[in-house]
Amino acid sequence: MNEHPLLSLLEVTGTLREPALERERAARGWSVERMCNELAVAIAESYMAGSLGFEAADTAMNWLWPYGFNAGGQYLPEPCNEIYLAFDAGEWKRSSDPAELDPEQAYTRPRLLKILARGYSASA
Repeated sequence: MNEHPLLSLLEVTGTLREPALERERAARGWSVERMCNELAVAIAESYMAGSLGFEAADTAMNWLWPYGFNAGGQYLPEPCNEIYLAFDAGEWKRSSDPAELDPEQAYTRPRLLKILARGYSASA
């Protein structure tokens, strides 16, 4: 499987290289919102395809959240926000969860399937 070009903006640990991200965004002429959405979708697709592990994808989404605001965004756009929340949901077990439940499998993957099934059409 070919890796999405935007994933080169991630460090090995899943952290974003923010200066590189800003240069790439400016070079493409994209808004902060579009960059957040494009990268979030790339992260989600790569995770679902198995080419990006949960820890790296979750960490990248945790770094993308403040980038959206630090780069001048007024909000975290959709579907980036939904993807962020899907990974966030898989970070921990709820007190009502059975001991054998894997939050990543129970919460993150089903949410991402629904989000990605809707498709994403970029703008600005």
